[in-house]
Amino acid sequence: HVTFDAFISIGPTWWTSSDDQGSLGDNRFGYGLRTGFGGSYTINKSVSAYLHLGYSTTNTWGGDIYASASSVPLCLGLRALY
Repeated sequence: HVTFDAFISIGPTWWTSSDDQGSLGDNRFGYGLRTGFGGSYTINKSVSAYLHLGYSTTNTWGGDIYASASSVPLCLGLRALY
């Protein structure tokens, strides 16, 4: 039995200061977006294996600085079925 699914999520991000002495003023805020598509295969009555491939990006801005980080996450694992 194979099941396919997709998701999209968006929300706020919090980039913390890179030093231990940072104050709240050193932190930056922005937004993040993640999408994914994948599926799962039922191995038996108790376990299924899943695989998702997606896209993730996070952004922050303020003052003269704009920063962004993007990735292509690949998730592979086992899921318990109840």
